[in-house]
Order: sequence, then C-alpha cells, then structure tokens
Amino acid sequence: MQNIRIFVIFLIFSLSPFVLSLYSQQNNTSQRNKDTTKAWIVFEKGKEYYSKKDYGLALKSFKDALNMRRGIFPEAEEAIGDIFSMSNIDLAIFHYRRALEYKNAFNIPDERYRVLYKLASLYKLTKKYNKMEETYTTILRDDPYYSDKKYEKLRDSIYKNFLNKGLDQVILLYRFDVPFSLKAHIELGHFYYQTGRYREAIINLLFATINIFSVTIKEILRHEPDYEFTSTLDTINIATKYNTLRNYLIRNHLFFTLYYLGVATYAHENPERAREVWKILSKQQISTYYRSKSTRQLRSPWKEPLLQIY
Repeated sequence: MQNIRIFVIFLIFSLSPFVLSLYSQQNNTSQRNKDTTKAWIVFEKGKEYYSKKDYGLALKSFKDALNMRRGIFPEAEEAIGDIFSMSNIDLAIFHYRRALEYKNAFNIPDERYRVLYKLASLYKLTKKYNKMEETYTTILRDDPYYSDKKYEKLRDSIYKNFLNKGLDQVILLYRFDVPFSLKAHIELGHFYYQTGRYREAIINLLFATINIFSVTIKEILRHEPDYEFTSTLDTINIATKYNTLRNYLIRNHLFFTLYYLGVATYAHENPERAREVWKILSKQQISTYYRSKSTRQLRSPWKEPLLQIY
C-alpha cells in the first residue's frame, strides 16, 4: 500500500509539467481565438467606414485589426493598400506586397489573386511594365492549362488549330473555365501585342476567348438544352437574348479580346485569320465600338505602334 502511495505521488509530480504545459497551450489557443475574433470585428467596422468614405477611421480600424493579429492579417494589409492607392501608390504597393507575403493566411485562399490584380494595375499605371508582366505571370502559373507541362501539347494544338482552321474550330474543340486567370490572359495578350510578341499575344487571347465561351455555352445550355455550337458569331447572337449573358460578355471584355486577337494575328502575318475574327465582330450586335473598329480594319488593316517600355 505504501508503495502504491509513493508511485501515485511520483506520477503526480512527473506529470505536473506536462499538465501545466497543456493547460497553458489551451489558454494561449483560446486567447488567440479571442484576439482573431476581435480583429475581424474591428476589420469589418473598418470596411463599414470605408464604404461611407470615412477613410481616416477606416485606416485606423484596419491598422488596429492588423495589430491584434500581430501583423499577420493579409485582408487588413490589402484594405490599407486600397486606401493608400488613392493618394500614395508606393505605400499601396508596399501593403499589397505585404498581404502577399502572408498569402497562406488569407481566410479565403483565392483572394490572393484579387491582390495580385490590384498590384499589377498599379504597376501598369506607373509604367513599371516588367513588374506588371511578372505579376500577371505569377497568376498564370496557377492556371494548369496554360502553365503545366502536361498540357504543353494542348497549348500547341490550340495555337495551330486557330491558325490552320480558324476560331470556330478552336471553340468547338476546347473547353476550360479558369476564372481567376481570365483577366491576366487578356492583359498579357494585349501587352504582348503592344510589345511585338505576337505569338504569345495570340495564345493568351485564345485562352481568354476559350474561357469566356466555355462559360457562355454552359449558360446557354442551361436555357436551351438542345443548343449545339455551330459558330462563334451564332453563339454571341444567342447570348444577346439573355441579359445575364450579354452583361457577362461585356463585363469580361470579350469584344476587346477578339479585336486584339484579330490585330495580333494580322501582325503575325496571317491576314486571312485576322479577317475572320474581324468579320465576327463586324456582325455582332452587342458592342458598336468594336463593330466599327473591326469594319474599318476589314477595309484597310493597320497595326498600332509598339509600346516603348525600355
């Protein structure tokens, strides 16, 4: 009996540090959870101030929320960047980059793409084109169809099918929808055209076009189950019947994308394919601006002067 008492006492003393450590860890976790909750409340208050254009109180709230999370709160860094983007671009860039340093801490992981797009737009605004290109390329690294080696043949076949058989054949054969990469494809496609890299421009603009038509065709099928793809122009005309689809095409810059696909193809010394794309734009009924520009291109094609970036 005496031996049992001694063993129990020994066990209590030997386990005490472990029990105390476990208790301390639980307390620390509980405190961190409380701090995180408070930080989100303060952050949401900052968003409320921001929506009311009370930027001073919004900035204070975002900074307070950031401090509560011990400097690891990418959403708050982004929000601070949004405020500074109106007055101090360098500080805005600093805070967007800070948000990306802690991208793994985003509550919703895909929100990092939103920050990358904001960063790229500021680089474009300040004519830091190399950094702009690098930022868009960072986004596209996560687009498997564009960046993964296993899809290399797919990329090559899309490009060759377009040049050999035209845009209708490309839209008929390929379907993929990667929403986060769409704008990067459009922006890079336009930039590559402006800088004389016509092959790269065509590939990016084709990827953007396939993305847009993949969504559009899926939505048309929801309204018209018997629909079958016949041509790009026919699909655009069907989309005009539905406000949501019409707005989708405008919002995602389909006509800008097709126009620059045409001019990049013309600059790449394939006027036949360029004319096919311009004909589509000249007959669609949604964008009068690109209908007019394409009609003029059909009459007398021209290339824009190269962007001087160095």
